[in-house]
This record gives sequence, structure tokens and C-alpha cells, in this order.
Amino acid sequence: MNDTDKTKEQLITELEELRGRIAELEGHGSFRTPAGQSPESAERSDPIPETRQADLSCSDSAPRKQPRIPPVPFPPLGSLLGKTIARRGQTEEALQVVCQQLLGIIDFLPDATFVIDEDGKVIAWNHAIEEMTGVKKKEIIGQSDYAYAVPFYGERRPILVDRVFDKALQFRHQYDFVVEKGHTIYAEAYVPMTFRGKGAYLWIKASPLCDDTGRMIGAIESIRDITERKKLEEAHRINAEKIKLFAYSVSHDLKSPIVGIHGLTRLLYRRYRDYLDEKGKLYCEQILKATEQAVALVDEINVYIRTKEIPLHFEVFKPSETIKMVRDEFGALLSIRRIAWVEPDPLPEIKADRLSLLRVLRNLVDNALKYGGNRLTAIRIEYAQTEDFHVFSVCDDGVGMKIEGSDELFGAFQRDKTSRGVEGTGLGLAIVKEIAEKHRGKVRVERGPVCGTIFRVYLSKHL
Repeated sequence: MNDTDKTKEQLITELEELRGRIAELEGHGSFRTPAGQSPESAERSDPIPETRQADLSCSDSAPRKQPRIPPVPFPPLGSLLGKTIARRGQTEEALQVVCQQLLGIIDFLPDATFVIDEDGKVIAWNHAIEEMTGVKKKEIIGQSDYAYAVPFYGERRPILVDRVFDKALQFRHQYDFVVEKGHTIYAEAYVPMTFRGKGAYLWIKASPLCDDTGRMIGAIESIRDITERKKLEEAHRINAEKIKLFAYSVSHDLKSPIVGIHGLTRLLYRRYRDYLDEKGKLYCEQILKATEQAVALVDEINVYIRTKEIPLHFEVFKPSETIKMVRDEFGALLSIRRIAWVEPDPLPEIKADRLSLLRVLRNLVDNALKYGGNRLTAIRIEYAQTEDFHVFSVCDDGVGMKIEGSDELFGAFQRDKTSRGVEGTGLGLAIVKEIAEKHRGKVRVERGPVCGTIFRVYLSKHL
């Protein structure tokens, strides 16, 4: 029995049941077709009427004539079946048109793309993937058993798209990394067989395809050639490595003679100060001051490079201990200038790099002392937390600084206009920003409520 015969038989059965229900609702009995009688003859025959026992005449002995109930008219089954089959045919044709449109869209996607069904059979293979692999659509459409892996790896084996169906599937040395976000899987790999043996770095994405009920019916894999991007990244890495080595070399080569000049000048000033006139003494003082600044700059450059390059060690500790170290370091200067120190207590434990937090607080307190001016009377350390961040703030009541364009303050060798005449390297805030970003956080600056400046450093809780 073919599908059309099954459809007719099913429709006939459903129509018979429908007739019976309608007849019951109308009070006329069942309209089911008697056994052995065809539906067509059932349409022509009268339904079996129900008799009523009430008298229809005055005579007790007079025969009672039962009223004839006409049959409920139904359209011929052949006509109904024809219309139903025609509608199904139109629906299938519409679906085929939509499928062809989707395949056409896939064909002209800029990324190499192919689609497999739930049985692993290739059902789409676009122009871009033909160019990448050299395999034409007509050669692979309809093939299964990992045939889509052969153009990339020279053998039939599971690849990224197969992990859509099997989450436990693991890949050894096949991809540089595999990351899953929601239902989509991402990976990168160098594939030497692509582009007729030239090879390419590929960015790969695989996702499930589902019907309107959510059932997975296939998977799609998109592949992008990122060779040029990889070359640029490698060139950038090499250049960064060269710059780092150059900076270390320069800092070492510069620091030694600067330290020598500083030492000789100090010795000259101490031993021969009485033989120098006022101009000679001034020159010695300027040389000492300049060499001290040069040594400080070299040290800051080294710190900045280490901050960018050396990996952090995240541990759980009490930040109150770090704040105490900063207070002790600047204690003498705070006492001489009669500047009040306020710190939060108690503080919860945090997970961060201990040395980095020390460097951040040290740089920000040093910044407040340098640029606060004579108006500075207090430095306050504050702590707050949000759902995602620990927030450390260093507040002062000094002269403040220009907030407009404040992002520029955190660039290397950038200084505020109000810092003219104040010693500094221009790297302190750049180091603070680098540390905050390596803690998946950020740094912000704002004016104080009355005067001064507030720096807020956000360190992620999810390290």
C-alpha cells in the first residue's frame, strides 16, 4: 500500500467518525458506515431513524406513521481527498521553495560553509568552501561517514561540527583551542591541506539546526580564513618582544652611567663645595636632581614593562595589611606636611595580586602628595564592593586636576597641565591602569565633592 492509499484510508476513517459525532449532536444517531457497505453507498442510503413512543393520532389502535429524517449532506469523499492532497502538495512545494532560497543564501555566504543532516549526510556545500578545499558541490552532496573531513585532513574522522551532536567528543592536537558558548562551538586551527596545499589558519564555528519544535535536525559549520590576521598578530608579538628587550637594554645601559654621574657629582659637591662659587654649587645641585629623576624614570620603565609582561599571582589576602605598608612608607612625609591619613576598617579578604595592589595604592598616594599642593590636608583610602568588583578609592582634598579628557591621564608619559613644575615620570597612572585591566577591572578619576581628586580602582571578584 503506497502513501496515497494510506492517506485516503485515514481520511475516510476520520470522516466516518466525524459523521457519527455530528449525528449524535443533532440527535439523529450514528452515521458510521455499516460493515461491508462502501462509503459511497452509505452516502446514498438513509440513516436509521429513531422512533418516538408518543401518540400521533386520537385512535389508540391506529397505526403510527414515523417521520422520515433526511440525511445530512456531506461532500463526496473523492472531492475532499483531492483537495486535501492538493493542499499538501502546495505546502510541500512551498517548503521546497524556502529550502532552495536558504541553500541559495548559504551558497553565497562569504565564509566557507557546509551543512549536514542528523545522519551526518552533507546537504549543503557553498562556493567559498569549494574554493577553500577544491572539492565541488556535486562531488560531496549526499555523502556521509565524515566525508566532509577528507578535504581538510585527508581522512574520515570527526571534526568540530560533529561535537554539536556529541558533546563528549574530544580533539587532540587538532585545534589550537575549542570554546563552547551556549549551543555554538568555536575553534581555531592551522590546516595545511586548504587552498590546494598552501595551508591557512582557520577560525571555525559550528552550530545546531533545529526545527520549529526544537528538535535537532542537523548542524552547520562556518570557516573563515584568518591567516592575514595571524601574521599581523605574530608580527606584533615579535615587535613587542623586540621593544621589551630594547627597553631592558636601554634601562640597564642608561642607569649605570647615570648612577655614576650622580655619585661623582655628589662626591664633588661634598668635597669641593667650599671652593665652588654660588653658580658652581647650583650646577652641582641641578646635576644631582637631574640624575635622580633619570634613575627614577628608568626604574619606572622597568616596573611598567614588568607590569605588562609578568603574569600575576592571584591569592586571597587581607588588603588592610597592604594599606598599612603604604601608610608606613609615606608616614614620615605625611607627618612633616601634617596631612591626615584615613583608612577603612575592617576590610574583607579579597583575591588579587598582592604586589599589584601595593603598587596601585603607592602610586595613587604618591600622586596625591605630588599634585595636591599646599591645600592638601588629608588623604583617605576607601573600600566598597559591587556584585562584580572590589572598589578601592584614594581621595584627597588638594588642588585637584583637570577631569576633562581624563582617559589621557592613564597613557604612558602623559601628565596633567596642573603638574607643571612637579617631578614625575608620567608612568605612575599608566601602571595603575595596566594593573586594573589585568585584574579584569578598570580605573576612573573624578573630582572630589568640594575639592581634590578621587581615583577609583575596580578589581574583579571573578579571578
